[in-house]
Amino acid sequence: MRRLLNSIAGVVLCLFLTATAQAADLTPAKTWNTDRAAHLLRRAGFGGTPEQVRYLTDLDLDGAVDYLVDYEKVSQTDPDFIPMKPPDLAAVRMNMEEV
Repeated sequence: MRRLLNSIAGVVLCLFLTATAQAADLTPAKTWNTDRAAHLLRRAGFGGTPEQVRYLTDLDLDGAVDYLVDYEKVSQTDPDFIPMKPPDLAAVRMNMEEV
């Protein structure tokens, strides 16, 4: 019985170590590529152009996430871009109550 328990414990330990090693190899930062950059753009918004995917691929994972999350730090080069102001929620509520 003791021998059986030791064998089972050994197998469980081997499976755990194998799974841990495989998980470490599959971390997004280690496997950052075009497919993962495109996936990030799809999940973070509405996807991206091939140029945007290539741009994010050239960044590392942390840089790509920072680029998407800290968008206010990214310079805007489009001369026709007009930033939207957030709506005045109090005014919106008042208008809805009047209807």
